[in-house]
Amino acid sequence: MLPTAHPARRLGLLLTLILCLLALLPAGPARAADLTAGTEAELNAAIAAVNAAGAGTHTITLSADIILTDWSTPFDNPAATAIILDGAGHTIDGGGSDNESILSVAAGTTARVRDITLTNAQASAGGGILNEGTLTVEGSHITANEASLAGGGIYSTGQLTIIDTTISDNSARNYGGGIVLEGEATGLTMQNSTLSGNEAGYAGGGLHAINYQAQVIVLTNVTFSGNHSAYGAGGAQFFAGDGHELTVTITNSRLVNNAGYHGALWIDSSGVAEVTVSGSTVAGNRSTAADGLTLAASGGIYATAQPGGTTSLTLFNSTVSGNSTGRAGGGLLVAANGGAVGANVVYSTLAENTAEAGGGGIHTTAANGGVASVRLAATIITNGLGAGPDCAAPGVGAAIISTGFNLAGDDTCFPDEDDDSDLIASAAGLLPLALNAPAMTPTHALSVTSPALDRIPRGGLGCGTAISADQRGVARPQPTGGRCDIGAFERRPGETPEFRMYLPGVWGSRQ
Repeated sequence: MLPTAHPARRLGLLLTLILCLLALLPAGPARAADLTAGTEAELNAAIAAVNAAGAGTHTITLSADIILTDWSTPFDNPAATAIILDGAGHTIDGGGSDNESILSVAAGTTARVRDITLTNAQASAGGGILNEGTLTVEGSHITANEASLAGGGIYSTGQLTIIDTTISDNSARNYGGGIVLEGEATGLTMQNSTLSGNEAGYAGGGLHAINYQAQVIVLTNVTFSGNHSAYGAGGAQFFAGDGHELTVTITNSRLVNNAGYHGALWIDSSGVAEVTVSGSTVAGNRSTAADGLTLAASGGIYATAQPGGTTSLTLFNSTVSGNSTGRAGGGLLVAANGGAVGANVVYSTLAENTAEAGGGGIHTTAANGGVASVRLAATIITNGLGAGPDCAAPGVGAAIISTGFNLAGDDTCFPDEDDDSDLIASAAGLLPLALNAPAMTPTHALSVTSPALDRIPRGGLGCGTAISADQRGVARPQPTGGRCDIGAFERRPGETPEFRMYLPGVWGSRQ
């Protein structure tokens, strides 16, 4: 007869078996922390709690407005799927003293901030938010914050997404009144949002981006309005550092009424910068460069490249209108400072831009062995009396090249040997800048007598094939099977343009 196992031993074997079986089962979901905060102390305690909560998605919901007396606890939980701060329509006030950023996100942490107002903070960098991790800001206002160095509204060295948000009236002593992107792992996706009334003492009134590694910036339905900087671009400026790549895509956006040494947009590179602007309007911006300064200064868009750098700009289905400078390049300035810079301007309209010392519409120039060129296709350049010549390309290494079916208001853009499909010294027949349906970006409609109508045969320059819509989203050509119009606006048969008052800065955020 075999001996039986001792009862205690049998129980131990059973427990071991159960533990082994449990170990084979899939792990349960991480527990989420859901907290509320209505005071500064409760907010800091809640952030400390979600930092310690480990994995999962953790939410803090504000129950009241909060005024800070000191900086808040940083979000710092790399194990979390996300930390969410739901403002529920409330405000966090920085208290107006030098308390550093209202909110900060540590490296490796994913956070989402929504439905909140962040205001009245003073910091060295990132008055509203300092982001080193992965941050989404949604449905919020970041307003009236200051930075003694950079990033009055937001300073980000990580990944940043901004949706349905207004960043307004922030300031920085040096760079980026609204937003600064800087570092080796930075990127920005921004949509349905507005940067307005921000100011930088040195450069980048609305947005300043400088990269040390590959960087991707995507702006969709974004308004830059009324931003200002003393020595850089009033609206947005982008710089690709030595040996690095920067890709910027701006779609269905408005850069209006910004002011700076360069008015709306400045692109520069000692690496590789590729910028595409499509379906967008650059209007009413101005260069504040004083007489006697030696550097060129554009009212609208300035693209340049330093030694060893390459800058590429594509302007497609877009309108550049009413920008001004006391120097060169009222609408578009392409200037190589030892590097190579090129712009492709396709199915676009440049109108009513002014320059006192160069091309009112387009100016190209090259120095220090650089090369600068602009290639034009299916584009209107017309500026009117007193605006300076439509185009200028003085000196060695600078060129403006037609690839066909352009219209210029004078004879400065295309030499005689260029494509005979161009219309030279022709009245464009443009109507005033207006918000012509169905688009959200203003355009110059074509009058019924404009020579730009029905100029491009189907298949020519992609008419009706690769190019199937105008800036507004209206199908090209009109009517179907016909010929395309020159410029950013395709006139529909019988169309009566809507003469709605153009108020720069109204469109963009849904706030």
